[in-house]
Amino acid sequence: MPKIGFHKITKQRLIAGGVFGALLCSSAAFLPASAADGNVPDFMAGGMGWNSAGGMEPVAGSPSPVMQDPKVKYVPNNVGGQPTWRYADVNNPNLTQFAKDGLKKANDMVDKGFAMYNRTSRCWQPGIPSLNLSPGRTYFLQTPTEVAIIWQRDQIVRHVYLNQQHSSNPKPSWNGESVGHYEGDTLVVDTIGQTTKSFVDLFRTPHSDKLHVIERFRMIDGGTKLQVEFTV
Repeated sequence: MPKIGFHKITKQRLIAGGVFGALLCSSAAFLPASAADGNVPDFMAGGMGWNSAGGMEPVAGSPSPVMQDPKVKYVPNNVGGQPTWRYADVNNPNLTQFAKDGLKKANDMVDKGFAMYNRTSRCWQPGIPSLNLSPGRTYFLQTPTEVAIIWQRDQIVRHVYLNQQHSSNPKPSWNGESVGHYEGDTLVVDTIGQTTKSFVDLFRTPHSDKLHVIERFRMIDGGTKLQVEFTV
């Protein structure tokens, strides 16, 4: 299954299932803050935000996430040269036919001149776990009953209800229904009920209404980085 983290975001894997990892870098502190309970990790970390630092990468032993088609060069922003759009490798053996068909449709859109910006760049909701990969700053607000994960733009707020069970039939929504709990230094978030209008990654990989994402947030490197491992 897949994992993801925050600091240096890596690649993401898709529909057959997998574990990925990614990272976020911390920024300068602005306001004093602390976790509501001294026995849990303080992801608020003095009011600082966490900046997405890359893409997603597979955890050892997990299938590869969707990658760039090797025949089509990808050039991101700010590296020199003319930037290009993501173009998925539809031959990834981890993909179902459903996912391959959706990615071919996205590739065809690029071929026809569609500007394949990140959904957040268009002020569109990205869904989970794609929100973890979106450029920008993420903030945490921790209370004894809930953790709010707040993305700096577009008023995107995820509500993670602590020590609760999922609803029997949650209404589909952009961020789904998230419940969580702490396991030592790790916040574990379980999300279901996402709308099928969102995508699993930045290549626009589609998903069904059965999408189930488990994220594990943990600070590393002395609290300067936030790692997110996720299973899809």
